Formats: sequence, C-alpha cells, structure tokens
Amino acid sequence: MSQQTILWRCLNCDFLNFQQFLSCQACFATPPGYDINTVQLDRKIEPTSVKLQAGSLYNQDLPSYRSGFTAPKSTERKLMNRESYGLGQGQAEEKKYDDEDDTPVDGKWEKVFNRPYFDLDSMTECEQYLYDIMHKRIMFLDGGMGTTIQKFKFTEEDFRANYNDAFKNHPKPLKGDNDLLVLTQPDAIRQIHLDYLLAGSDIIETNTFNATSISQGDYDTQKWVKEINITATKLAKEACEIVMKQDKENGIDRKRFVAGAIGPTNKTLSISPSVEDPGYRDITWDEVVDSYKEQIHALMEGGCDILMIETIFDTLNAKAAIYATLTVFEERNTRLPIFISGTIVDQSGRTLSGQTTEGFYAAIRHCRPFAVGLNCALGAKDMLKFLKRLSMAAECFVLSYPNAGLPNEMGEYDQPPDEFAEEVSLFSKEKLINLVGGCCGTSTPYIKALADVMEKYEPRPLPKSYKRHMRLSGLELLNVTKDLGFVNVGERCNIAGSARFRRLIKNNDFTEAVAVALKQVENGAQIIDINMDDGLVDGEKAMKKFVQLISAEPEIARIPFMIDSSKFDIIKIGLQCFQGKCLVNSISLKVGEE
Repeated sequence: MSQQTILWRCLNCDFLNFQQFLSCQACFATPPGYDINTVQLDRKIEPTSVKLQAGSLYNQDLPSYRSGFTAPKSTERKLMNRESYGLGQGQAEEKKYDDEDDTPVDGKWEKVFNRPYFDLDSMTECEQYLYDIMHKRIMFLDGGMGTTIQKFKFTEEDFRANYNDAFKNHPKPLKGDNDLLVLTQPDAIRQIHLDYLLAGSDIIETNTFNATSISQGDYDTQKWVKEINITATKLAKEACEIVMKQDKENGIDRKRFVAGAIGPTNKTLSISPSVEDPGYRDITWDEVVDSYKEQIHALMEGGCDILMIETIFDTLNAKAAIYATLTVFEERNTRLPIFISGTIVDQSGRTLSGQTTEGFYAAIRHCRPFAVGLNCALGAKDMLKFLKRLSMAAECFVLSYPNAGLPNEMGEYDQPPDEFAEEVSLFSKEKLINLVGGCCGTSTPYIKALADVMEKYEPRPLPKSYKRHMRLSGLELLNVTKDLGFVNVGERCNIAGSARFRRLIKNNDFTEAVAVALKQVENGAQIIDINMDDGLVDGEKAMKKFVQLISAEPEIARIPFMIDSSKFDIIKIGLQCFQGKCLVNSISLKVGEE
C-alpha cells in the first residue's frame, strides 16, 4: 500500500500544513470548519492528497506557488496513510527517522549544543574564585563614584592641579571631567576606593566611566586616555592590596577585585541626533570600536581583574564594546571575566534605544558574559520587575546596582541608606541576584547597609539547564522554538527577489523602500530579510543606509533582521548597524576561506 499524507490550509492564518498536526503549526489553532480531506485555496475547495516516495514530498498537485514545500526536520516524523485517520480501513503505516529525538545520529554536534555555559576546566584563577563565591554568598560592588566625588567640592583649579602642571593652561574648562581626577587628585580617588572596600565591597570599579577618546573629546583631553585608564586601575589595585593586607593581618581570607569601568560614551550608534534625518549617525561603528579598544588595552595594562560594560542605553554601543573586548583578548592572548549591565530608562521596561530587557540579553549573550544585570535610571522598587525578567532569561550570574530611589526636583537623591538596603533586599528575597551595589546617589553608608542586610540571604542559583533554541531580537525578543513552527520571513526587501524593491533602491527612493519593510511587518513577518546584492548598486552603502533607516522605525525594528548577502563586507556592514540579534544569510566561500 503506498504511503500518503494530507495537506491542509489553516483558515485562521492561511498557513499550509501537514494534516497530522491537531492544531496549526503557525498559530496553534484548529481552523474553523476544518475538514481532513480538503484545503481552501483561493476560496475554492480542492483535494490535496500527494504521494510520498523515499521520504520526499512530491507536490505537483499543489498550486505552483507552493512548489518545493518540504517537511522541516524538527517537526513530526510520522507520515501515515489515510486509513490511520478514519478515511478508510486498514492499519497505519509509518516511517521512522533516525533523528526522531532531534539528536544527530553521529553525535558530532552534541558537545557544541549541549556544552555547559561555564567551562570549569578552562577558567582562570579569578573566574574560578568568583564562580565559587557567587554560589556561596551574594557579593558586593561599590556605590556611585560621581556622587562621592561631588562631596569633595573640587574647583576648576583642583581639576587642573598636579600631574606636572600638564593641565594648568588647558584651553577648555575641565571641571566635571571626573575621570581626569585620577591624574590630578589621585589621593582622593584612592581614598574613595578604600572607603568602599572597608564598607564591604568585594569588587570596586575604576574611575573610568567616561575614559574613552569619544567622551574625553568634550574636554579636548583625548591624548590622556591611556594614562587615565592605567592610573585609575593602579589606584584601585593599590586600595585592594591595602585592604587585603589588613584582612590577612586580622585572619580574614578575602580577595578583592578591580572591575574596569567601560561606559556607554556620549554617542549612540542606533539613534539619529537629527530629527530631520532618522538615518543619520554622527559616529561610525569602527570609530566606537577603536575608542573602546584603546580604553580596554589600557585597563588591562593597568591590571584590572574584570571588565564591566555598563549603563547600556544603546545595545549597539554595547555590541561595539563587546567586539572591541574580544578583539583585545585575541591581541593580548588572554581574557578577563566580562560583566554587562543595561539601563532600563522608565516603566516601559526598555532601554533608551527602545529595546526590551529580554531583547537586550539576546543581543549580548553571544559573548557569554560572566554576569549580566541592570543599573542606574531606576530605584530598586521600580527595577524589581525588570530584574525578574532578566533573571529568568540569563544563564549566567545576575548583578544589579540601582539608584538611591528617584531624584527630586533638584536632581538630588533623598532615599536614606537603610531604606535603600531594604528595597534592594527584595532582589535577594526572590533569589534574583549574585552581585549587588549602588549607582547614582549612593555612597559608602549605602554599601555598608547593603552588606548588613544581605548577609542573611542566599544568592541566585544558576539554572541547572537551559533550553537549546535560537534567540533572536530586534527591539523585542523572538525565541525560535520547536513549538513556534515555521517562522515567517519577509522577503520583499531583497533586491534579488523583488523587482520593485530593486527599482526603489536604484532610484534612491529609500522612503518607499522603508514602507515596503513596514508593510511586511504589518502583514505578519517575524523576520525581515535584507539583500542589496546587485551589480549596479553600491551594496555596502545601500545596506548601511537602509538598515539605519528601518532601525529608526520602532514597528519595523521590533523584529529581528536577516542580513542577506554573498559578500562578507556587506554582511558586516548590516550587522554593525542594528542593535538586535540578527540572522546571517549566508556566508559564501566561493571566493575562498580567507
């Protein structure tokens, strides 16, 4: 008896599917008026029986626009005849595949897909210590550096002092460049570190939040970036050594660590500074990467133990920092633990560039951060629900250092240390964190209060296992799981597949080209494919302009992008313009592996 299968079209979502699914694989619904024998095609009822030979699906009986339809390997593996569904008499026949459980027969990918998040065998001494301690207790960061510096009330002359009078005649005002104080007021900065360590901090951050050439450009002090970062790290290390020596004399075996603080810069790669031109950017990916590389090299030269990419309001900036970090690791043939902390700006639960907490994590998890978390913008009470969502998604350790409540009308923080610590303790009661500290408005009394309150709570346990699936994101998360079924990819922004889109790009009509992308999203596309491969089009220029334009449209940018090209340089440009987690389609080796 020949095997057969029945195809039907879901009347809810117009999706063609195998009959044996009890509900539609696309919308998880049983279509109204469902008939096992027929499908509805263009308002006509037509039979859809097709023959099955040697595991291949022949569909010449189907409409031409569905030709080439094949069964995805991850879906149901039992292909039965009509009798098994009560359409006739007889016993069901079935064909079983070797990979019914989705495990490759030869197991060659088993170690890749099922590897643990943390590789204990290859951990550095620092990573092993942090890993062990974060399982045993909650660790403590320091508090706000800027808040504490303000208490010194440094004048313009103080910002210019010392350092061999290098800044005595500097042409621009320097007051407010707090990072510069590691050169001009090193004793004060070292004392701030000491006070935090004595208050209970396990990890202190260097005073380098704005110590990149981009941010120092506001003060025309770019040429001192290397010295600032090296000196800042050495000051923090000196403070740690002093306190660890005191601990040892008192019979206490406790290590302290220095995290190199890497801020977001004062530029953004995802948002145009011009209202009139949403595709404009006043800085490039390469410029941001180079600026971060300079800082990271100097932090590592100074001897920091951890790299903290923090206060992320634009995930594309963070991705540039991650790329710079991984590049520096290769160049120096060493690595450090990476901590990453995002900033949710309001109760919408999104970063300034519009990304959700889960979307942010999906976009940065490729670097396998040691810890990920949230800081700044919100107080502990307002941050709680977003930290819960991040804790549910993260495979690594989780950190948090909120503000001391919300600022008052004068921009000052009124929340007292005890109240701050009590609100932050909610994180620990629900076992959401492994590492905690304070941000704006906090100082040493806040860290001391945290250390006292948190002592009775256990840290967040690492997930025992995590589901293996593809995590993509635009502004929002898209988890591609077995239950999702087929994913709708919009192909109308593909020069090779759409004559109209090709004409729009050639005519430089990007306004209408953006409208093409929007229409696909409105019609249900879950991913947008973007291809600019054409001999008469500058693919790199067109890809960059188009991706930056649609990144500025929240309704389009909420879904992931598929960067599609046979030219690697065009793929790179596309990936460098979007803050989410993209797909690549596809890497061609026709010109060689190099």
